[in-house]
Amino acid sequence: MNILLTNDDGIEAEGIAALAEALGAVADVYVFSPKEQKSASGHSITISKPIEVREVASPFAVKSFAVDGTPADCVKLGCIIMEKLGAPADKVVSGANHGMNLGTDTLYSGTVSAALEGALCGKPSVAVSVGHRWPTIFEVARRMAVWAALLPLSALGAGEALNINVPHLPLEDVKGIRATRLGRMEYEEAFREEESRDGARSFYYAGRPSLREGLPLDIDIAAHRAGWVTVTPLMVYLTDSRRLEGLGALVPKSVLEL
Repeated sequence: MNILLTNDDGIEAEGIAALAEALGAVADVYVFSPKEQKSASGHSITISKPIEVREVASPFAVKSFAVDGTPADCVKLGCIIMEKLGAPADKVVSGANHGMNLGTDTLYSGTVSAALEGALCGKPSVAVSVGHRWPTIFEVARRMAVWAALLPLSALGAGEALNINVPHLPLEDVKGIRATRLGRMEYEEAFREEESRDGARSFYYAGRPSLREGLPLDIDIAAHRAGWVTVTPLMVYLTDSRRLEGLGALVPKSVLEL
């Protein structure tokens, strides 16, 4: 099995090294990672400049490449390069992210978007995140990544990916694993403002999570806070099928009616 491994924390992040080592025991790992930090880059791709790809040394991967682009770029290019190498990707793994990717935060996440890009490329894909900005404990993330990599191809349908979040806890302190749905991450929205010498104003995002109490444990945010590993299925197809039929009755039949 050939695994394309990526992340959004950059080629030198501890999280991707931990997963490369773990996945290397069950597959041939090919790393395609941004050459620098790309957190919160979402599903953006690079169209305004060339994307430089440079091979770098890795003790755990068959080949490893630093990509001057976004996580989605890494997956798009990685799939093509692996084909040319004669080792087409069977699955895509993104992570382990330094920090949780829960609820509506998945919309901003480069880690999750890389997994969804893998799904768009027709590959069974998974994102793995650890609930700490500077993690030092990766054992649970390693185990979950290997479990996901060994799932049968039929476990995920077209355009689907798994979003896995693990608490930053020793293995023995984790309560278990739950299948969950996305919740709503709420923040005390705040920007720190600074003014430069020439009078320009700069704003630095400094939002802090505002965590609600009493959420059921089938919501990823609540389960994660309670010490569970959460596994949430995601889809790249964004059509709200529930609203589609009703919307048809509201949409004019012709622009001449407007």
